[in-house]
Amino acid sequence: WSGNCNPGFHTLTVPAGQDEVAVDFLDPIENEEKYYLSYAIILKDGGEVLATSEYVPAVSSITRITLNHALSKGEYDAILRVQPCRMDGTLTNNAEMEVSLKAE
Repeated sequence: WSGNCNPGFHTLTVPAGQDEVAVDFLDPIENEEKYYLSYAIILKDGGEVLATSEYVPAVSSITRITLNHALSKGEYDAILRVQPCRMDGTLTNNAEMEVSLKAE
């Protein structure tokens, strides 16, 4: 998985034919004692949620995620959704970034 979870990156690359992939989903220090973050990868064509992470506390990261199914080689339009959750368990507004998901 190339790229990291900083705002503004536009391409995610995964190995074709594999459902468990390496990621770098970080909850930055600015969220410490405020929010946990969860990440979801959604295919734009049909809205299929390809993967959802557990909530990760600030200053921590998720390094592996399991896709619901492996992707065939190709390029897919996708959305990376970041869902914050307050320390008391209530959800806040999420952020969505359009990305190109490449399976190589």
